[in-house]
Amino acid sequence: MRSTLLSLLTLLVVTASSAFAACACGDDCACGENCTCEEISTESAEVTHPLQGVVKSIMTERGMLLIKHEEIPGVMGAMTMAFQVDAATLTAAEKGAAVSGLLVKREGKFWLIEVKFTPAEAK
Repeated sequence: MRSTLLSLLTLLVVTASSAFAACACGDDCACGENCTCEEISTESAEVTHPLQGVVKSIMTERGMLLIKHEEIPGVMGAMTMAFQVDAATLTAAEKGAAVSGLLVKREGKFWLIEVKFTPAEAK
């Protein structure tokens, strides 16, 4: 009886420790073998794509820039398209300026981040 109880206890400890070891998020997580933490962190990582083009219009009221951009391999062909940008980017934008940045999709909208401009007269 004592050896059976000891065997069960050992099995329980080994199973519990291997379940926690299977978790991708570290020692403090108790999700065990069914860990979804890695899946969540993978999904939340933003995929970015380099974009280069020319500012055709500044759509301040919509928080967007209309950009004629080059092909973005694996994502879309060359076209003219509006992209969401932050307020600082809107302020810095100039019609006709060359633009480069990173394209990212957030909540179903295309955003342009890490934007850099080359003024129109410097081209």
